[in-house]
Amino acid sequence: MDHKHFVPESVGSHWSRRVQVDVVALNWQTRWFLIGECKWGH
Repeated sequence: MDHKHFVPESVGSHWSRRVQVDVVALNWQTRWFLIGECKWGH
C-alpha cells in the first residue's frame, strides 16, 4: 500500500505522564498510523 492512500479510521491525540502526541491517525485494517506535533504562537 502506498502511503499516499492512507485513510484514517480514527483521529485524535494521546496524552500520558510520559508522552504527549498532538495528532494520532490510525487505520486498524492496514495497521498504519500517522503521528504529528502541532506548534503555534502569537
